[in-house]
Amino acid sequence: MSNLILAANMSNKTLFFFTSSFPYGKEEAFIEAEFSFLSESFDKIHILSNSPTSSEARHVSENVVVHYLPYNTTTQEKVNGIIHVDWLEVLNETMVFSKGVAPLKIIQSCVSAYSKALSTSKYISVLVEREKIDICNAVFYSYWLNNMALGLCLFKNKHPEAKIVSRAHGWDVYFERHNPPYLPFRKLLFDSLNTCYAISQNGQEYLRKFTGAKEKIQISRLGTLKRKHAELKNCGKFHIVSCSSIIPLKRVHLIVEALSHLKDVSIVWRHFGGGPLTNKLQSLAMEKLSSSAIEFEFKGQVTNVQIHDFYSTNKVDLFINVSEFEGLPVSIMEALSYSIPVIATNVGGVSEIIKNDFNGLLLSANPEPAEVASAIEKFIGLNAEEKEVFNSNAFATWNENYNAEKNYTDFTNQLLNL
Repeated sequence: MSNLILAANMSNKTLFFFTSSFPYGKEEAFIEAEFSFLSESFDKIHILSNSPTSSEARHVSENVVVHYLPYNTTTQEKVNGIIHVDWLEVLNETMVFSKGVAPLKIIQSCVSAYSKALSTSKYISVLVEREKIDICNAVFYSYWLNNMALGLCLFKNKHPEAKIVSRAHGWDVYFERHNPPYLPFRKLLFDSLNTCYAISQNGQEYLRKFTGAKEKIQISRLGTLKRKHAELKNCGKFHIVSCSSIIPLKRVHLIVEALSHLKDVSIVWRHFGGGPLTNKLQSLAMEKLSSSAIEFEFKGQVTNVQIHDFYSTNKVDLFINVSEFEGLPVSIMEALSYSIPVIATNVGGVSEIIKNDFNGLLLSANPEPAEVASAIEKFIGLNAEEKEVFNSNAFATWNENYNAEKNYTDFTNQLLNL
């Protein structure tokens, strides 16, 4: 761990850290690197997780307390949402966004969000009082710009001295990722948050249109920790890896379709991640690839440690991401840190991390399988010297911009000095 954390961490500071599932189960594994810096820098941390996918929690240090904070959606809470929601604010939302979304949908979304936010705000108030927390010496941090962040805003309405911040990634930023294409109370969030940390420049620019206080929306990039390479095992074939949930958004089927276009090439493709479309994807791979020279393996849902173990012991030639939408994928950062070039769709903030013919190739936002196949063929055809240049540039990109040691030291210092 870096010794660059500022002296501010010597004060008795408490962090309230709001997550979706971390530290439960295997979800949100990408939080682990950042959290190691937070847990060493704050005297006490309360993690509030609202939708854990498992009752089994990962190990946390002794200064960390984990709370299960489900959204309370009882009838009474829904009624409270209707009664207490700022209807002038709701009216403004319907006027601003009515061109793309039916007013009734906006109203329903606002009331639902407000009900959940009220529940969160109430829980925080009880917890702060029970733990006798000095609010002036605490930081309230939501990992997602969601209803928990809105709950922090409602808490701040009663406690103006509270310092509240949120990250903003992808699904919690871009309206078009939702049906209907709308996210409630953006202006209210930015009026109340001390700072919103977008993980990409693309996200920052997108969010700044919702607020006059544009300086509140800063960029704080995520990062990953890299393990030292052991002796790399070479599978003897061109080795491709992908890593994502197997859901419609990630379009992993495009990789299968692209590989089926390649003839007379020896490839091993391994995919890390699971999801509701796993069986369908496996069947498609059996149908399209079994008679070819392409080997494939579905590794399923794994921990972040297992991903790094794999990269640090196996030679990988190429990483592929074909998502329909992205913020700025941690999976790409991880691949680059192990000197693996990347093919990825040009969506969200991906063009900030992948540069054509430098550390990888950018695909169009909605590529056909033939376009993906052509990009793979380009990398297969590189000579040893050309491959080394891509590998070197991949690592340099990570080390300069997405090294967790640098990024999370800086971010933690910002939180400590709010």
